[in-house]
Amino acid sequence: MSDRRVRFIRGNDQEERQAILRALDERTVRIELPAGSVSHDHQLLALAVTDLLGRLFPRISIACDEGIEASPGLPPGSGSLRERLEQVRHHGIGPEEPDEPALTLGIGTDDDADLYADGTSWQSYLGTQPSQLDHGGDNGNPIGALAAASRVCAHAFRQMLSDFLGEHEVPVSVYSSALGFSNSDKPIEIVDLISATQIEAVLVGAGSVGGATVYALARVRGLYGSLAVVDPQRLEPKNPDRALLATPIAANANEPKADVAADALEGQRPALRVEAYQQTVAEFVAGRDREEPLPLMMCAVDSVEARRSLQDCLPLRVINAACNPDEATVSSHVTGAGACTCCLHMADVLNEEQVRWRLISAATGWNRDRVVAYLIGNLPLQKSDLRSIEQHRGLNAGTLESYENDSLDDLWRAELLYGEARFETVSGLAVAVAAPWVTSLAGFLLAAEVLKTFAGLDGGDLLGPHADSPGVQWQENLYASPQHGLLGRPQRWVGNECLCRSARRRRLTIARYGLDEGDYPP
Repeated sequence: MSDRRVRFIRGNDQEERQAILRALDERTVRIELPAGSVSHDHQLLALAVTDLLGRLFPRISIACDEGIEASPGLPPGSGSLRERLEQVRHHGIGPEEPDEPALTLGIGTDDDADLYADGTSWQSYLGTQPSQLDHGGDNGNPIGALAAASRVCAHAFRQMLSDFLGEHEVPVSVYSSALGFSNSDKPIEIVDLISATQIEAVLVGAGSVGGATVYALARVRGLYGSLAVVDPQRLEPKNPDRALLATPIAANANEPKADVAADALEGQRPALRVEAYQQTVAEFVAGRDREEPLPLMMCAVDSVEARRSLQDCLPLRVINAACNPDEATVSSHVTGAGACTCCLHMADVLNEEQVRWRLISAATGWNRDRVVAYLIGNLPLQKSDLRSIEQHRGLNAGTLESYENDSLDDLWRAELLYGEARFETVSGLAVAVAAPWVTSLAGFLLAAEVLKTFAGLDGGDLLGPHADSPGVQWQENLYASPQHGLLGRPQRWVGNECLCRSARRRRLTIARYGLDEGDYPP
């Protein structure tokens, strides 16, 4: 009963497992578009929703008139919107013939629907009532529409499986702006993106989050400048379940992630110079002039070690995006002014070695020596090992059988889900389901902060350590309302352990960026 979309973590109710898989395979979600004409924003939104939901649900019904032409502001492709919508269904699980809908999503329509989504410029809408947003032509800014797609997909997923996961609250009407992260139950008056935006940046990480960032940038009208995409990894067959840029063809061919990201931009935004580097960020920086300042660094990597390596390259400005199973986070940093990306994770770094073995020992029931031997030797777990852990944790026999021949570290890290949502069913079955909308929102918000930075918007619209910013970090649970998102100002790590406290790195950073001593506190 192997299925890449789902991992059953705890509980051994085979009937419920089969019922969840049948729900994913057999339930139909309907995407309802306006009759007659569909605005550029609504086309963007519908394509992203179809792309995201198609990673989990093979049965998608699309209500779209055959004669509607694809907006000229979209990336190159078929001239028919209907054909484009059908094409993106093939990016995930193989499409099946739709049936009567279990859920209907309204995009740009007032017809009856269970959920409505809308977006334009910086603003997105999610609710159980039709949107009141006004739409003109292509304003060149995809952020609102794409953010709306991620948010409505998260709630659609919960609604589609509500008989297993329990009912949850859906916002009645919430408008959210990526400018200052304001929210309202009425449309928000905001400015548009300027008609052409120049960026000079490096994207570190082109996986689920970084790929979503590229997906958004490829849909910004008039984008120009330069972008380096740095990622040493290749796509794997599991990636299409979680990553917007990953298609089954590219994943099965193990194409380099950096090349896939560059290809997604090069034919679509020809004024943007894109270079792909299948390297670590340390290798990328080592190939540059030692004294050359780094441009804005976009951090879309998924480990503490990778973020530490990025900070070790002496960037001045970093915009960081991250995820946990149900939250998307974006933050903006200036080295030496407030917390750096390493400061956010210093507690984890310092505690990991001292605490990790003790936690694993407590979780498995094994003594410390046995834990250390399996971790250091990277020994494969046998059936007897897994059975002893199941007995210690009171689990049914066979609950952990899928980890046979994996390492103890694999089993431990399986609790740290990335690009998956972990839920417990009403009956107590613990299940992790692919959740590409979480990583996509993190990537879209990363793109938004980069665009805002280069568009010269007011400080009150930008995340960062400056006094008039709304905050340094935004955190949002996609299964709640954006109104419950959190703006915060993480503090700089007080000890000397963080890289940004290094006296040597401080001297090198001052020299590299021509800073005054007073502008870069120790």
